[in-house]
Amino acid sequence: MLSVVVDASEIPVGERAWITITARNDLDAPVWWQSGGCGEPFDGVLTPDGAAPDFRSDFGGAPPPREWPGDPAGLTDWLAEHNVEEDQPPTQTDAATGHRYIGCPADSRASELAPGASLVSRHSVETRALPGALPAGGRYAVHVQFPVYADADLVDPLPTARATVPLRLLESDQRARSDGDAVSAFAGDPRLRGWLELTRPTTGASPQTWSTELSWWRGEWELWLTPRGTHAESLRLRYDPQTARVTDVRSVQGGRPAEDEPGARRPSGSRPDVVYP
Repeated sequence: MLSVVVDASEIPVGERAWITITARNDLDAPVWWQSGGCGEPFDGVLTPDGAAPDFRSDFGGAPPPREWPGDPAGLTDWLAEHNVEEDQPPTQTDAATGHRYIGCPADSRASELAPGASLVSRHSVETRALPGALPAGGRYAVHVQFPVYADADLVDPLPTARATVPLRLLESDQRARSDGDAVSAFAGDPRLRGWLELTRPTTGASPQTWSTELSWWRGEWELWLTPRGTHAESLRLRYDPQTARVTDVRSVQGGRPAEDEPGARRPSGSRPDVVYP
């Protein structure tokens, strides 16, 4: 049996939801699950209501290339065409909350779940939203699955346990009408231009390009940029539509959450963010 309980069934769009996942072995024999990699038994995704979930066990890795040429004057047109939704965002364990990308070791191990025993895990769900109307009127669903096997060699799969819980995202009037102002402010910020020059190689035949992502998060617009070919660092900019200004510009170590991200877990040894005044 698999169950999912959400802490709050309605939250503002661009906030973090929390869920509790419980798997109980109701069979009279043990089952086995893949405990290698990140060691997490559950896969979870967030979709608009009615959309089929696309579960991915390899939920980490680098973002798809966007190939922005780095011309701030063309940023508005670029994002209008290329700021498409990425793969469905996974749920994140409480130990990895806020991470931009998660890479897991490619090892295979099996753990046993005895008859009558349970596994319980806390996950977060980031409800970042791209510009435009929310799909399905803000009605979403969190889908979770628990792949299990009849043997410790993980070659005899049993029917995968699945569960779904609804989640309603409440629209923000500020989000609905401010994305164009945010992009204009980002494009005109000299700190963006300065960082682009810092990450533009001085040698080499291939011109530098960057991946881009614009989304509504924690009451402001966020723009993330990552140099193509390296994920050593990303630039994050935030824009507050209430004050109509860029509130924060910082370089963040690749894959990590920003240091000012509430509730995020940064791995030990992470480099401090570089905040540009």
